[in-house]
Amino acid sequence: MCVEALMIGGALLSGAGQIMTGVENSKAAKMQAQMARQNADLALAQGAYQEQEIRRDVAGVLGGQQSYFASSGLDPTVGSPVVLAANTAAVGEVDALLTRYGAVRDATTYRVDAANYDRQAKQAMMSGIFGAATTMLNAGASLYQWQGLHATPSTGKAVGGTFRLPGASYGTPSFDTTNPLRIS
Repeated sequence: MCVEALMIGGALLSGAGQIMTGVENSKAAKMQAQMARQNADLALAQGAYQEQEIRRDVAGVLGGQQSYFASSGLDPTVGSPVVLAANTAAVGEVDALLTRYGAVRDATTYRVDAANYDRQAKQAMMSGIFGAATTMLNAGASLYQWQGLHATPSTGKAVGGTFRLPGASYGTPSFDTTNPLRIS
């Protein structure tokens, strides 16, 4: 009975350990998912700020160009100054939009990572549960086998020596389980 209790206790401890491992791995994956979502939000915020900075810088360059042309005696609203201003504005807008695109791309990558971590959290939990269940089933099977090997002679099971069929008298042949080729 003591061995059986040890087998059951060991299986319970092992199963509990597997469940706890699953829970902790799930928590870790959930934390990583939350961090990835925060990184996505941060990437978008940084991208929006950088986009505004680019537009602000372009406005400053355009103002400087207008001042330069006006101080040189050129009309900044006609001819080459207008073409240069349009080109500067276009290049600046492309830079701003590329910055926004990069931020959206980074945020999307973080959100995909978050979804993957969420999936890992679920898988870790299920792995712990199924691991514990498997341990319990294996322990039950081992206990059944152990009990079969250590049963009393009256049940017709082997007990470290000879095997007798239930109801057989002592005068009938028996099989020696320690030497199966010898019939006594």
